[in-house]
Amino acid sequence: MMNVRKLAAIAAFCLGLMVAASAAHAVAIASDNASDPAYADGWEEGDNGGSGFLPWTGGMYGNPVAIDSGSPEPDNDLGAPAFQFGTGGSGYWAIRPFATPIQPSQSFKLDFDPFAFSVPDPPEFVYLSNDSLIRFDSTAGWRFRMYNWLAKYNDGGQITNYGADEWAIGATTAFDNLNGGAALPTGGAGFLTGYTGPDSQDGFSMTLDIITIDTYRVRIVDDGVTKVDVSGQLRDLGTAGQEVDQLVFWSQDATASDIDSAYFNNLLIESTAGLPGDYNSDSVVDAADYTVWRDNLGTTNSLPNDSIGGTIGVAHYSQWKNNFGMGGSGAGIGGIAIPEPATCFVMLSGALGGMLLMRRGSGSGARSSASTVRCRARR
Repeated sequence: MMNVRKLAAIAAFCLGLMVAASAAHAVAIASDNASDPAYADGWEEGDNGGSGFLPWTGGMYGNPVAIDSGSPEPDNDLGAPAFQFGTGGSGYWAIRPFATPIQPSQSFKLDFDPFAFSVPDPPEFVYLSNDSLIRFDSTAGWRFRMYNWLAKYNDGGQITNYGADEWAIGATTAFDNLNGGAALPTGGAGFLTGYTGPDSQDGFSMTLDIITIDTYRVRIVDDGVTKVDVSGQLRDLGTAGQEVDQLVFWSQDATASDIDSAYFNNLLIESTAGLPGDYNSDSVVDAADYTVWRDNLGTTNSLPNDSIGGTIGVAHYSQWKNNFGMGGSGAGIGGIAIPEPATCFVMLSGALGGMLLMRRGSGSGARSSASTVRCRARR
């Protein structure tokens, strides 16, 4: 039977693994949502709900903003309450500065339900434009943006379309992780994702990972399905201090005096420091990550959980090799199995239980010996 020292060692080992596992979980840096008491009387410039952000600013562009509370509006697929803009005027403009800039290994998340574009055909005017934009800026200018743009030009009955009612990315480079890292096609002023405006009308969740100071990964999930997964280089402004420090919403609809409503909610900045070498972000460094390294060898593509950057090469292979087996449920180097936290909990409970029983057993034995001595003394 194990002695107390061995059981104590098992307990310490499991506690260490459980602490390490909990440390790997994401940590919230900033968060805000429409249910915050700061928006009890509506949403306007100067409001500052949640934590980790600075007050809303940007003039709020004619103040076409509100909180959709109570029963959700028919076109609100996010549910109530939610931030609502486009309740009046022909556009909106709102800026949310961050208390501290987003750092590498941190992510920004939000839920977004865009408004539907409505361009008459043929257009009633010479030039009609629809825009919906989510932008991330630094003090030197914008570094990343996702936007949906559709415009029509009427030149004496000759109709020309610009844009394709398709979400595009504004950045220096954009490579499609859903298509083997292929470069996205360009259109208008950005890279076309293939995710259309009509497809996005029921809302989506967006995550922007800042991998390094100059690289990103963006994902859009719609109804539980990943529709966009793109990595690349952020826009290079050629100046220092390029950390992303604010979120910008902007849109316009030149076809009518009232813009259709759009909604968003659940702003979140969190730390996402992962395992170095986990190039497919599945929380384990294994053979699948080698495949990602091999497929990107010789390129300057940005890889998730890569602290090296630059051209993918031997150093990135060594980073994967040195961490192989980390994070898994038994996939260790040299056949060493790493227990999962749940397994450790069982082991820890057993170890502590064993120690308790041994202590009780020792105490019982001592009491029995003492009773025997007293009985003999009476005799």
